[in-house]
Amino acid sequence: MGVPVLTTIAGCNGSGKSSFSNAVTSNDTPSFDYDKVFLEVYNALESSDFQDEMAHNISRKKLIDSIDNAIANNAWTRFFTPKRTLMIFLIVCLTIEMAQYFKLYDGVFDIWDLLAYVSILFPLFLIDLRLIRQSEKSS
Repeated sequence: MGVPVLTTIAGCNGSGKSSFSNAVTSNDTPSFDYDKVFLEVYNALESSDFQDEMAHNISRKKLIDSIDNAIANNAWTRFFTPKRTLMIFLIVCLTIEMAQYFKLYDGVFDIWDLLAYVSILFPLFLIDLRLIRQSEKSS
């Protein structure tokens, strides 16, 4: 299971972004050519004063959807749900403290460390859940 990677290549028109992207990525790596998508959308729209702005908005939405889809379909992000991540971190922290308590390695056991772990991890867990719910509502 690989860590998801988002690579952004930016530059002026005609600077070789697409050529560079094609040269450094494999065929199984999805890419999003904004200029190409924009041109396709622009040409498909009826000619109007808002054609350019509409094409940019639609292309931007397609880019965001493409990123969201890549994240949702990645095994790494599917495995590390907020609940699973919280449990993993709490188990690791508890194990470290218990190893110190039983003198399995040189360290100072401090029960307050557990409270410190929870005081950081639990709010982050709640923020993560809230962000996920917001993104699900907006979808």
